[in-house]
Amino acid sequence: MISNVGSGGNTYGVVPERQVHVDLIVRRLAGCRGVVSNAMQLPLKSESVGAAICVGSVVNHCEPARVIGELVRVVTRGGPIALEFDSSDGLHHLRTGLRGTPVAIVQTFYNGSAINLSEYSVEHVVGIAERAGVRMYARESFHILSAAALAFGLAPPLAALMATLDPIARLCPKLRLAGSNVMLFGYRR
Repeated sequence: MISNVGSGGNTYGVVPERQVHVDLIVRRLAGCRGVVSNAMQLPLKSESVGAAICVGSVVNHCEPARVIGELVRVVTRGGPIALEFDSSDGLHHLRTGLRGTPVAIVQTFYNGSAINLSEYSVEHVVGIAERAGVRMYARESFHILSAAALAFGLAPPLAALMATLDPIARLCPKLRLAGSNVMLFGYRR
């Protein structure tokens, strides 16, 4: 079984019949096996799932140590954990002075509304995960060029179009990991 935390019911193409979705909004879980819950207190038994996916920037809206601790608690030893979050390492901070800071509180937008969001450096989140018992082995970033476009004042809808060029940006080592969103991959020790 795979715990898909913050999925909104999206299987991400990963064995849908073997997933248990966790989200705060019940309507997002319609038509799938799911539970409404806060990611900082998962209603799953310890070591009850073989893998966990935590997406939708759940970590940015919760306490990262508690979310990651819960993922570690519910995953069996050796089980994979994938964790996505908004990162302070992204090019969107080229002109803010916040790039790479462990924690950056930023005003951003979600569904057309302004929100405050906690962004974290990769180093900060990896440290939390490793202390919780996760061995990280890979990372990927996305929203690379769209983040840079935002830094230089392009309107969000136009900046979003720049994301289509991210595959090209990934060919450059200095840009490959400079997206505003990061996906970390590890396994429970």
